[in-house]
Amino acid sequence: MLRAGWAAMRAAYRRRATRRALDRLEDWALKDIGLVRGAYGFERMPPDDLQ
Repeated sequence: MLRAGWAAMRAAYRRRATRRALDRLEDWALKDIGLVRGAYGFERMPPDDLQ
């Protein structure tokens, strides 16, 4: 029983870590084309953030 609990916790941690890594990759790709994640989808980056 205890092992199943630890296994579930490790699996959940891995899922969250994978999701965070994919979010960072997506943010990087969006920044590359001048977009950011907004509350209702994607928005243009403010001009002072564009480099």
